[in-house]
Amino acid sequence: MKEKNNDVLGIENKISYKSLLLILGLTAITAVSFTVVEDDPTNLDITDVTYGIGAMACGIICFWLFKKYRGSEIFEKTYLALGIAFTCFFVGDIIWNYYTIILLEDPYPSLADIFYISFYPLAMYHLVSNIKYFREKINPQTILLLVALSIIIIGWYSYLAIQEVDVIEFDTLLAIFYAALSAITLSLAILGLIVFYKSVLGQVWSLFASGMFILMVSDTWYYYAELGSGYTGNHPVNVLWTLAFMVIAYALIKHTRVL
Repeated sequence: MKEKNNDVLGIENKISYKSLLLILGLTAITAVSFTVVEDDPTNLDITDVTYGIGAMACGIICFWLFKKYRGSEIFEKTYLALGIAFTCFFVGDIIWNYYTIILLEDPYPSLADIFYISFYPLAMYHLVSNIKYFREKINPQTILLLVALSIIIIGWYSYLAIQEVDVIEFDTLLAIFYAALSAITLSLAILGLIVFYKSVLGQVWSLFASGMFILMVSDTWYYYAELGSGYTGNHPVNVLWTLAFMVIAYALIKHTRVL
């Protein structure tokens, strides 16, 4: 426990509610701007860049935290993993836009998927490592409920995805795999909310887990929207993605505040 205290002593555990209001305000502005954007996948617009920029901003902050907490028992490795995770998201987004805007080709499936998929195990590693490190006791019922949540999300999505096609091909299996990764990470984010709220890091880490929760809800919503070809460039899920990255970035910035 002494080592844990040494790791977290320097973290300022207070959240500025003015900053949260600013984030909500920026999210509202983003939502309005998305509604006036013409949905043309062959043109680069604000909806195409906010996702990648948000991911890269989070990645840069994570690498700064990795450097700051070199030698830490837990933070060094987990922030490095999370920084690589967000960088993979950013690279995947660049490749996706390259296919759609430059090559005018369907980017799914493509090389972009390798980078998008890489995000999930790295993010899981970050969440699981910190949950294991800071937890005192986790209610078994909580674990069962979260496992059930993941199974329901994966099972229902799989059913809908299979109903959409006559023959199950690689595209369908890859979509189910995405949904599974998102559902598991979502459950871990919820568990993180529970564990971190009770830890010495309190509000700051709860805010980070909230951002991850919003991000995974957004991903899950996107996968369901894609089933019925309901996703467009100005779909509301883009607003949630923007909110998620801003919340995560703010939480990570708070982690850099050393007393």
